[in-house]
Amino acid sequence: MQNLNPSTDSNLGSASTRENAGSPRLDNAVRGVHDTVDRVAAKVAPAIDHLVGSAHSVTDAAHQRALRLNQTGNEWADSLRTTVRSHPLTSVAMALAAGYLASRLLGSGSHYGHHDHY
Repeated sequence: MQNLNPSTDSNLGSASTRENAGSPRLDNAVRGVHDTVDRVAAKVAPAIDHLVGSAHSVTDAAHQRALRLNQTGNEWADSLRTTVRSHPLTSVAMALAAGYLASRLLGSGSHYGHHDHY
């Protein structure tokens, strides 16, 4: 089906011509933006990779340290069990002495300089 109104055809043609006239400038601007984004991405990507690698290194080191601390704690617990089994009475006496000393050091403090004045 053809359009019989010639004024509509000329209006469409002139609008189309105006769009095509601005197109090279728009294409250049878009290309420039893309180039800038590509340059920034090329510079940022290695830095991000380095940060991720550093984070993995820190995480791995912390994990290894936690494993060593866990192993040391297990060794101390085993050693303590062995000592308690070898010397049960001495172990009970030491535990009582440690409890008494801790209660004296960590007491409420109500006996020292704590006076109620009304």
